[in-house]
Amino acid sequence: MFEIPEYVTLARQMAESLSGKRITNGTLGNSPHKFVWYNRKPAEFGAIVKGKIIENAYSKGRWLFIPLQPGYLLVFGECGGKIILHESESQLPKEVSSFTSFRGW
Repeated sequence: MFEIPEYVTLARQMAESLSGKRITNGTLGNSPHKFVWYNRKPAEFGAIVKGKIIENAYSKGRWLFIPLQPGYLLVFGECGGKIILHESESQLPKEVSSFTSFRGW
């Protein structure tokens, strides 16, 4: 679980490095932590985020918000979840295969 200053720092870093980038693919973890809930099926997630543009991430309390245009908002709550960003051609290590990931830009 992150603390509030970590959320602020993470949101700032994401806003600086990801704003304006286009998502080419996304996946949800296949074995979520008992305190991680998805409001979409993992199979739907990739179709939803594909082609979306990342806007400025921001935090409010222990929540991280990542606006995607057009029309979506990713929300990571106080109980955690992991976000892995990697370039299109790279492979995820096995130990992180259960995390949410975004490919390319």
